[in-house]
Amino acid sequence: MVVLILALAIPLWVSTVRDRALGWKVAGVLLGLLLAEAAVAAHWVFPGARVTLLVLLALASAATLAIGVRSNAARPARRRRRGDGRRGVAGVVLCWAYCVVVTLGALGVAGPYGFNGLPPATPDASEMLPLPSGLTVTADMNDGCSGGATELCVREIDVAGTDGQDQAAVISQLEALAVARGWPSGSSCRTVGVMLDRHSECVQVGLTRGVLSVQLQDSSGW
Repeated sequence: MVVLILALAIPLWVSTVRDRALGWKVAGVLLGLLLAEAAVAAHWVFPGARVTLLVLLALASAATLAIGVRSNAARPARRRRRGDGRRGVAGVVLCWAYCVVVTLGALGVAGPYGFNGLPPATPDASEMLPLPSGLTVTADMNDGCSGGATELCVREIDVAGTDGQDQAAVISQLEALAVARGWPSGSSCRTVGVMLDRHSECVQVGLTRGVLSVQLQDSSGW
């Protein structure tokens, strides 16, 4: 949806441009921003900064169109090729309306995301899987999300060691795995993502209802 909205900037610009050289320059920048937006929206690049980049690219698209419209209006009349009369006025009005709507929409997203961070989602099991040799997964459960002052989403992975393996040894292996995956310890939290995408990921290794497990938690202020 975001990509489709930003794609409107190109036909709007074409409807008002008076100078071919300026037209190609601005259209090229708008197309580049559109392709970047599509790549970010599809999670192809920078997944840890997705919302932040979508907002910044939307603002950049609106700013590029606004600069283009102002530069276009300053072009000498002898170089005008399109956009005269009612058609030109309507095109300019639509361009400015587009810039205002996109800017307000981007800022409207940035506000709550900047305050609360990225809405939480149930962590992916790949955060701790695969397990070290000798350990097996006996259950992988999505415990869902719960509200409150802080929204919290939980995944529980139950683990078993080899027959006769000491429980403390299994916990030590899991704690070492958590550290290897980027957590400070086997029972700790870390902040991931940047700016509007920040949220907290936690890991808890130990016994849950008498079962050896790893709990993965994702939370934010939503």
